[in-house]
Amino acid sequence: MAENGHQQPLMPSDAFEELYRQHHGRVLAYIRRRVGDPELAQDLAADAFLQALLHFQGLRRREAGLGWLLTISRRTVSAYLRRRRLPPFPWWPPPEPADPFCQLEEEELAAALSQAVQVLPPRQRQALLLRFVHGLPGPELSQRMGIEQGTARLLLHRALRRLRQALRPYAEAG
Repeated sequence: MAENGHQQPLMPSDAFEELYRQHHGRVLAYIRRRVGDPELAQDLAADAFLQALLHFQGLRRREAGLGWLLTISRRTVSAYLRRRRLPPFPWWPPPEPADPFCQLEEEELAAALSQAVQVLPPRQRQALLLRFVHGLPGPELSQRMGIEQGTARLLLHRALRRLRQALRPYAEAG
């Protein structure tokens, strides 16, 4: 604190350290859910925070920091998965049906869902994953993405509508 009782403004490095302290656990948990390997998640989180540090001056609104970090993390994981040619959603639970025919149907549906999620526009995909994978309620989702609640609801609505359209053949088949 300064002598007049007011806090001194944070220097850029102090501000980044504060952002790191506040959100490292959430970023790491997000990445761990995406890749399923705790050690790999640590490495990718370090890469994501390095990218964040390199571009920190471009962050306009500090309160949107977590959404910004999650976007960087998503891109870091996606780049890693593209390089490794691993399945894009390792968090998808493996089917355990009773017979081979059910197993084939479940695998086909899982692949169709994964493909449908991948072709969503990036902001729709981010909203969908934050809501349904990470379980964030609407207000927290909009805060993390740095957007208004109505915008977040619209992104989710559009994403779900696209998924319904993509998966309609499976619903009609029963």
